[in-house]
Amino acid sequence: MQILKVTDEAFRQYGKVIKDLDVSDIITAMSETPCPDDVVYEPSIESLEACKSAQSVSDSLYGGMPIQIGYCNGHNHLLNAVEYHRDSEINIAVTDLILILGKRTGHHRRPHLRLIQNGGLLNPGRNHH
Repeated sequence: MQILKVTDEAFRQYGKVIKDLDVSDIITAMSETPCPDDVVYEPSIESLEACKSAQSVSDSLYGGMPIQIGYCNGHNHLLNAVEYHRDSEINIAVTDLILILGKRTGHHRRPHLRLIQNGGLLNPGRNHH
């Protein structure tokens, strides 16, 4: 397996790093969430969605559409969490993480992923799975 930084040129086909969006209040709010020995996924957390920057994310990246903000926290020692999204997802990495990315084939639209460095996990829409 080849592990690359999101700033590597090979990553461009999967998404982009967003640098000009302040999500520091979401990062601060993430410090109040649990970090268990295993892994916990919470797709929608009110305290994160109430952060002022949540509206900025909605407005600037999703044209004002509603978003949900949750997290995937813990200590995962396996690379076994695979998801499929038909829409864009923004990941705010509070700590280091590994993303396993793939392309859909045989379809004209390319899915993409946007990353914001240093934060939580944002998913567009309430029912994205």
